[in-house]
Amino acid sequence: MIARRKCISPGSRIGEKVSVYEMPKQEAVDIDDVSDWMICEQELKKKKILFRADGYKQIGMGHIYHCLTLAYNLTGHEIVFVTKKEHQEGLRKLEEAHMKVKAVLDDREYLCFVREWKPDIVVNDCLDTQEDFVKELKKYVKRVVAIEDLGSGADCADIVINALYEDGKRGRSYYWGEKYVCLKDEFFMAKPAVFHKEVRRVVVVFGGTDASGFTGRVYTLAKRLHKDYPRISFHFILGIGYSCTDGVIGEEMEEGICVERDTQRISDAFMQADLAFTSQGRTVYELASVGVPAIVMAQNERETKHTFAQMHNGFMNLGLGKHVSDETLERTFRWLVETPQIRREMRELMLRHDLTKGIDRVIQLILKEDENE
Repeated sequence: MIARRKCISPGSRIGEKVSVYEMPKQEAVDIDDVSDWMICEQELKKKKILFRADGYKQIGMGHIYHCLTLAYNLTGHEIVFVTKKEHQEGLRKLEEAHMKVKAVLDDREYLCFVREWKPDIVVNDCLDTQEDFVKELKKYVKRVVAIEDLGSGADCADIVINALYEDGKRGRSYYWGEKYVCLKDEFFMAKPAVFHKEVRRVVVVFGGTDASGFTGRVYTLAKRLHKDYPRISFHFILGIGYSCTDGVIGEEMEEGICVERDTQRISDAFMQADLAFTSQGRTVYELASVGVPAIVMAQNERETKHTFAQMHNGFMNLGLGKHVSDETLERTFRWLVETPQIRREMRELMLRHDLTKGIDRVIQLILKEDENE
C-alpha cells in the first residue's frame, strides 16, 4: 500500500481518494524464503546489453555469429541487437535467431537509439571505429566493450577484446589472443575428429559470405581431384550470405561432392572430416578444437594479420588467397593427402590448445566481473 503521510491516522491508513498502482513484475517479489531472495538477487544483477554488429558480403558474417554466441551465454540479461538496414544478410540472420533487433540507417540513428534505450553495456563489434564516435557513444552508456577494433576509437573503449590479433603494446585495457576465443556452444560437446591415415572426407567452408569466391575455386578443383581420389568425398558448407554466382549451387552435383547451405550444426561436419579448406577467420579456431588439419587462405589483407592459423598450430597457411594459384592449391592438397604423418602432427598441434575457457573470460569482462578490472 502507498499512502501520503497526512492520510495516516491512529484509526486509518486510507485517504478519501483510493486508486490502484500496478507494480512492475520485477519489483513485486515478496521475500518469504531463500528462493525468493535468489530471484531478487538475479533481477538486481540483470543488465541491459546492446550488441552492435553488421554482416554482409564484403566483411562476412563473423561479427554477427560472434555476437550471437555471446548473447546466448548472457541469458537472464536484456539483449538488443543494432545493425544497419542496408546489410540484409546480417539482419536476416539476427531475425532468424529470434533476437530483438533495431535496424538503423546510420551512426546518428544508432546513437539516438542508445540515448533512448539507455543500455548498461554496449558491445561494439565493428571494425576500425573513430575516436570521436566512441567518445560520443560513451556520453550515453557507462561501459563500452570493443571487439576486434583496431581503429582510434578502440583506445576510448573501456576494454577491447580481440581473439584474432595479438598486440601487447596497446595498454592494459586490451585483451588479445586465443585466451579470448568464443566457441559456439555446439563445440563444447564436440569430440575430436578421428584420425584416418587415408583421407576420406574433406570439408570446405569459407565463412558466411565468401567475399573472395574461394568456394567456386575449390569446387572446380574438387571435380578434378575426385577422379584421382575417388574414395574422397568433398563437403561444401555455404553460409547464409553466399551469393551463388559461381555455379556451385544450381548445377547438377558431381559424384563425390555434396553442397549444404547454412548448416545448423557445423560441428557435426567438422567431426567427420579428415582435412579442410577454409579462410583465416574464426573458423580456424573451430577446426582446431576438433583437430581437423586445414589449408587456409586469407579473404583479405586484414585476415592475414590473424596470428593463430599458422603451421605451429596445425594449419597450412597459403597467405592472401588472391595471390595463391590454383596449381599451388592443388599441390598443397595432394601433398597433405599423401603424407599422413604431417596431417597427424598438424592434428596434435591443434589439440594441444584448450579453447573452451575463452567464452567465460569474455563474459566476465563484458559484465566487469574480472578480478583484474
